[in-house]
Amino acid sequence: MNIEKTFNPALHGLRGVAAMAVVFFHWAQFYPAIPNKLDFEFLGQNWDFSLWFDMGGFGVALFFVLSGYLLGGQLSQKALTKESITRFWQR
Repeated sequence: MNIEKTFNPALHGLRGVAAMAVVFFHWAQFYPAIPNKLDFEFLGQNWDFSLWFDMGGFGVALFFVLSGYLLGGQLSQKALTKESITRFWQR
């Protein structure tokens, strides 16, 4: 089974969202006034993006769990030879 057949774009996308949650959390630590300015009204609803600045801890946990699952799944589907392990770690 090759990697193209097992690639899951939804999980990789969720991993990217988790990484962005960590970036936003760290950004808010250095610029604490910015999350307070992110409330705006659109289509008759108040959108509050300050929630993203509080999700850093959850984002780290989610990122590591998904990374372990996705990378471990790729490694487990290949025969373990010196060549395949070297190629895996070079990625």
